[in-house]
Amino acid sequence: MIALTIDDSPHNDTTQILLNTLRDNQIKATFFIISNQVLSNEKVIQTMVTDGHELGNHMTEDKPSIKLSPEEFETALLEAHSIISRFGKIHWFRPASGWYNSEMLKTAKKMVIEQF
Repeated sequence: MIALTIDDSPHNDTTQILLNTLRDNQIKATFFIISNQVLSNEKVIQTMVTDGHELGNHMTEDKPSIKLSPEEFETALLEAHSIISRFGKIHWFRPASGWYNSEMLKTAKKMVIEQF
């Protein structure tokens, strides 16, 4: 089994092309959504969900999440969750730039418990 993940979605120019290719080849992926890229791309995200792809929270912007204070991190994580979850269930979380620390993990785990 191979897990295909796509970061920094949705992108105005390429995401729909990628979705078409995945559909043509009957491949499912997880799209990690940056919430400040959702506006004007709602239709593309709905297509992701309709086509059976998973959604992941990739924060509000493509800047290293590890540089945020604990309070800023929690605010951004909740904001992104609020925006992305309008389209479907969020299955995964990946901090922007991929780096994390124990405080970030504790905040993310707390949110999962409170949200579900």
